[in-house]
Amino acid sequence: MFKSLFHHPADRLPTAIMLGFFLIQLAAYFLVESLWLAIPLAILFLTLGSMSIAVSHNHCHCETFKSPLLNRIYEVPLYLQSGVSPFAWILHHVIGHHRHYLEQENDPSPWKRPSDGSAMGRWEYMWKNSLAMYPEVIKIAKHFPDLQRKFWLMFVISNAILAALIVYNPVNAIIFFVVPMLLMILNLLDATYPHHSGLSVEDELSASRNNMHWLFNIFTWNLGYHTAHHMWPELHWTLLPAKHEEIKDKIPPELILNNYFWKENKRVEECTPSSVYS
Repeated sequence: MFKSLFHHPADRLPTAIMLGFFLIQLAAYFLVESLWLAIPLAILFLTLGSMSIAVSHNHCHCETFKSPLLNRIYEVPLYLQSGVSPFAWILHHVIGHHRHYLEQENDPSPWKRPSDGSAMGRWEYMWKNSLAMYPEVIKIAKHFPDLQRKFWLMFVISNAILAALIVYNPVNAIIFFVVPMLLMILNLLDATYPHHSGLSVEDELSASRNNMHWLFNIFTWNLGYHTAHHMWPELHWTLLPAKHEEIKDKIPPELILNNYFWKENKRVEECTPSSVYS
């Protein structure tokens, strides 16, 4: 029965990890009484919190569960981990970014400065687009009344739960949820910056960097296959390596990297675009 809940069996593992992590967060929130223990634990939790960004991202493109109700329930802990509320991903990322990443003037997270078209630095990109994220979500939502209604409904429900956590134990709520959520939004934009910054916006094949490092694609659930993801955004994350294989010879070689931290370029033949998840 558990298997039949999912659209794709491969989603059982990331879902189990995220829900297990949420239970650990709740246990720490309810049981830890010492600041000297709470703060180091919260810092330790940031690693799994970072993974929630990639899992949330994949979920917004291909919903995890067959049941809409289960998807909405699942999105609440993902919000309390990633800082991105239900339907905000769809509005900002799917409708906003994916439709307009080749049109920087319309992209809700642009890497070009609107004043002169020059490229932002990493920190400038992170802070400006982090602060603009929810205003952009609200602006985009106005054009999609049904999504707007769903966004606000889930935003109120999710934040009511967060508010209850804050009222019951303000200190632990701030340490284990509020501060990590804010940091994850910054982390999301920091992780997004190398995907497109400074690249051509003339065509899809030259507008994204790809990271073939095996550990990167384990931790981000194949987010490194970024050109294929943008060309087929509705494709499940487990199928991206195969699509990348089909188009890799058309991608400029300098846009296929094999370094976890995006710092060192490798020749195409040195990359291993296979995936332990495929």
